[in-house]
Amino acid sequence: MANRVYVFFVLFSCFRVADFAASTTQKDIYTAITSGYTKEVRPVSTANSVLNIEVMGYLLAINDFDEVAGTLESVIVLGLKWKDEALIWNASTYNNVSYIIIPQSKVWAPELFNVKAADTFVPIGSGTFKVSIMFNGDVQMMPGGIMKVKCSPDVAKFPFDVQNCSLEILPWMYMANDILLTAVAAELDYTYYELNGEWTVTKTELRSINKNGYPFLTISLMLTRLPLYHIVNTLIPVYFLGFLNPLVFILPCDCGERSGYTLTMLLSYTVFMMVINASLPQTSSPMAALSFVTFGALVFSGWIAVLNCFQLRMYHREDDVPVPLWLVRLINILSCSGYRKVKPEVAVVGDAENMQVSRVNKDDNTVDWKRVVDVLDIFYLKFIYITFTLGTIIATVYLSSM
Repeated sequence: MANRVYVFFVLFSCFRVADFAASTTQKDIYTAITSGYTKEVRPVSTANSVLNIEVMGYLLAINDFDEVAGTLESVIVLGLKWKDEALIWNASTYNNVSYIIIPQSKVWAPELFNVKAADTFVPIGSGTFKVSIMFNGDVQMMPGGIMKVKCSPDVAKFPFDVQNCSLEILPWMYMANDILLTAVAAELDYTYYELNGEWTVTKTELRSINKNGYPFLTISLMLTRLPLYHIVNTLIPVYFLGFLNPLVFILPCDCGERSGYTLTMLLSYTVFMMVINASLPQTSSPMAALSFVTFGALVFSGWIAVLNCFQLRMYHREDDVPVPLWLVRLINILSCSGYRKVKPEVAVVGDAENMQVSRVNKDDNTVDWKRVVDVLDIFYLKFIYITFTLGTIIATVYLSSM
């Protein structure tokens, strides 16, 4: 037992000594490469040389896309790699230590700015990251953070919309003949990406461009909305209200609830328009098709309320008020009874004529105001349901088409 304890302490001491030696070696390397080092100057051998910085991108999360404000908030990390010839050492001289990690502020590093920032305009990372330096002078740094950019939303097909946003990264004050940003991958890396409950990333692009003599790195994101939440909470209620709205024409005119029913439907559409408009940007280019759908439903609901008022007005007219001839003919057409109907009632004098009118009124084909209301109720019900069904199909196909 005592021998085992002795061996353990010997091994532990060896590890501590090795660790201390490695730490001392790294300090020696740090002292050697930083002595006389100037971090304020671009690390190139000649002034006319172009410093090539290889760039990779890592998408960590999509925090939020605000359609109203037109901003995208994402978490992106940039993997940078360049060569600094002033930071080379011989690994064999320093116990084969091939790399060290030191603060970014101790060496030269590019100050990258997101020129489409929607909030603060500061360098990405702001000098708080560390750099890894290889013995051959390769420097690697991975700055990143929460990047909020302006993005013009296209909500024409909300909630089946697709958004295209981009970030433009620029090494501040450096021209294209000083620094070259080279994208080593065509798209962002998703290895550490955290899924978003509202948006899915369908495509990314990473490319280098030269804009007016300045080196830019463009990061493009294509986001597709997950529509299930808005289908359940917006589309289905709007369609369901559209199905309930025409049912006012099957309510009896004597029940006294027809006017209240139509006003309730009209107010419901008004509330839904307020809810939908609150989640959409206040722009006319382009407007959401769903706004036109709800506006059309609101107009239909208003017309239903107007028609209902006329229906109630006709239903409660006095029996001695004659039905116009054109309305009699229209009711005969709508009821599929042809034109062989009686003429509208007229005021007559004389017992013989009154007796004849009485005989006409007993005819089953007599068109009175109550029959007018009954026939028009059925016509309005069928016509509005057919129009609503066609409009619903057209709107759904257009919204869901890519």
